[in-house]
Amino acid sequence: HPSGFGEKDYRPIDVIDLEIKEESRKNQTNQRIARIFCLHLKTFIPQAEYLEECRFFMTPSQYDYKKSEKLRVANAEKDYPQS
Repeated sequence: HPSGFGEKDYRPIDVIDLEIKEESRKNQTNQRIARIFCLHLKTFIPQAEYLEECRFFMTPSQYDYKKSEKLRVANAEKDYPQS
């Protein structure tokens, strides 16, 4: 059983970008979110404040992965506060 990533996660960023732009055209308010999510896919860095909005573009396994990453990062920051 794969660990939650389909091929979708590993397609070239411009292919994903194009797909997201299509979604954005349908829903202009999501354009900024789409841009951010595209960067997410590239870096796999979760940003808590956008996770829910980005869910629209995610598979359930991507969402679960990012949510667990978010918790892991939050816990790490709690242990080692940035001063």
